[in-house]
Amino acid sequence: MTAQPEDPDRLVRMAQGWLRQKEFTRFEVRAALLRAGGHAGDIDRVLDRLTEQSLLDDYRTGWRYVLRRSARLRGPDVICRELQERGVAPELARKLVGRIPDEEWQRYALRVWERYFGEGGGRRRSPLHGPATMLRMRGFRAEHIEAVLSIAAL
Repeated sequence: MTAQPEDPDRLVRMAQGWLRQKEFTRFEVRAALLRAGGHAGDIDRVLDRLTEQSLLDDYRTGWRYVLRRSARLRGPDVICRELQERGVAPELARKLVGRIPDEEWQRYALRVWERYFGEGGGRRRSPLHGPATMLRMRGFRAEHIEAVLSIAAL
């Protein structure tokens, strides 16, 4: 007995339900539909339909992801890598992260430094990592780290 092809309308309804609850990238919806038993050709048509309905938009989803993760004080390199893991094209991930100016990333890095190494941050001080390592692990770039350390030295 051969498997019946998945009904494309059913796939659309499934994906619409997921997208009403949370935003996903095209890559993530594709993977979920494949797990649900959809066929590649049907899935491509479903994804195109969802894009036409403005339910699926990697740019919008990626930008919101950048805003959420930067608010949690993650640096641009970590966010860019996470976007790529979610299926966002590398050039789009870099463009989205680049929408936030370097001065803002430096402010985020300074907030991390203050939280862990500032005067009130003793309770959170990392015994294993110094400030530069901590900021690098958070995904901040060398220029952001240098700016923070020069401010902290004052």
